[in-house]
Amino acid sequence: MKRMGFVIAAVVLAGAGLWWITHRFTDQNSSNAHQYLTEAVARGGVVASIEAMGSLEPVELVRIGAQVSGRIIAVHVDFNDPVVKNQLLAQIDPSVPEATLNQNTAQLASRKAELTRAHAVYQRISVLYRQDFVSTRQYDQAQRDLDVAQAEVDRAQYIVDQARVNLGYASITSPIDGVVVTREIEEGQTVASQFETPVLFTIARDMEHMQIDAQIPEVDIGKVKRGARVTFEVDAYPDETFDAHVEQVRLDPVVEQNVVTYHVIAEAGNRDDKLLPGMTAHVHIITHERADVLRVPSAALRFTPPEQQAAEDAAVWVWSDDRLRRISIETGISDGQYFEIVHGNLVEDDEVVVGMNPNGSETSSRFSIGF
Repeated sequence: MKRMGFVIAAVVLAGAGLWWITHRFTDQNSSNAHQYLTEAVARGGVVASIEAMGSLEPVELVRIGAQVSGRIIAVHVDFNDPVVKNQLLAQIDPSVPEATLNQNTAQLASRKAELTRAHAVYQRISVLYRQDFVSTRQYDQAQRDLDVAQAEVDRAQYIVDQARVNLGYASITSPIDGVVVTREIEEGQTVASQFETPVLFTIARDMEHMQIDAQIPEVDIGKVKRGARVTFEVDAYPDETFDAHVEQVRLDPVVEQNVVTYHVIAEAGNRDDKLLPGMTAHVHIITHERADVLRVPSAALRFTPPEQQAAEDAAVWVWSDDRLRRISIETGISDGQYFEIVHGNLVEDDEVVVGMNPNGSETSSRFSIGF
């Protein structure tokens, strides 16, 4: 009986040990599965782009200045007013240019009277010269006096024409059809144009088309082509994306603190008038696009198991059959979040590892220590 008891006890202990070993490895495999964060390989779009900041402005802006000095006696338009070509925008006091014009006109009349007298003298001297009653010297002098009088008339006429133009400058008119974006003057204000032309108004020809001026670093400028698709957001409408296209890559470099950038101009439609001058645009210049391609998360290419050394070639780790498998791949374009898979033994729904699960890792370590 005592011997039978030992046999039964041995069988029970062996069974308990087998159960513990089986469940231990089962739990360890389970914990190993949970110590990794995975994501299924899937098909989708990948869009590579260059990120930049820019400012919105109308495609064509005309700054209207004053070419004569004087006091503003009338302002006929305000901000946001639509205007047409040759419409009167403001009036500078015309009294000074009018007085100058009158003075110069009187001077012209005097010069014309002198020309008439010189012409009469020349005609009389010409007749007498042909009859040998005057000398060649007297004839030549009459000719010179006539030429000088004509030159004085021409000079006086030019001064009158210039004075008339200056009088016209006192009336500030619009050179284009458009809308008033800025107005820099008030009635009663004095403008001085002797040293530089002051800007009185800024007019946008067309608010239905806007442009973005973005500065692109030299390392990326080679990827930007005219006509490239552009998307952008503005802070006023954070949940809305607007479309544009690259219209111009300017050759003039901008150098600041040894950093070289280039101006890239993109044009966008604005038929609903949501885009306003001066808005900051968060610009994405599309360099490459792929639709419906097999893709993996960027984090999967950065992951390497702790016990492994990072390889130089592109590879991902796949969790399948309760173990990790390393798969080399060739990648295409990236949008920062996903990489396009060009070649590699990956298929849809493969679980690629993108990182470690801290909770799962602790669980695994606990089992290892327990063993």
